[in-house]
Amino acid sequence: MRLIREQLLELGLNQGEATLSILTMQRAPRQTSVGEVGAYLVTLQMQRKLNQLGGNFAETGKVDDDLIRALMQIAGPDWMHRPWHATVEAFLKFEKRKLPLNPLNPLPALGDAQQTAAIAAVGAVTVIGLAQWGLAFYGLYCLLNKAKKS
Repeated sequence: MRLIREQLLELGLNQGEATLSILTMQRAPRQTSVGEVGAYLVTLQMQRKLNQLGGNFAETGKVDDDLIRALMQIAGPDWMHRPWHATVEAFLKFEKRKLPLNPLNPLPALGDAQQTAAIAAVGAVTVIGLAQWGLAFYGLYCLLNKAKKS
């Protein structure tokens, strides 16, 4: 396995951009925020490379429906759950093979069901996290109150 910096440099980022992107590459795309610099730079570079390979992608730096469908073909349907560096590695292998994206491959429409499931999962994790913090603060409150009375 190559270093993440080597992957990013091969993707076409310069040294400074690679440095900004390294931490993002260790998390999954579903765990990164929309405005994160590393995800933006990598996504923008992927869109540029796909256009060089004959694609028609808007170079926005955002993960849009077209890029999602392309990455599903390149890195597999679960690419959103694997770290960015695994997706970049699959992308670089795809680029070396110089295979075109398969426009005839019918990919599922990205609809409300997937978005709702993702929102529900994030919501459940958030509620559980809030409950844990609430219990921790309540325990601390009880402990301090007990110490105050003594």
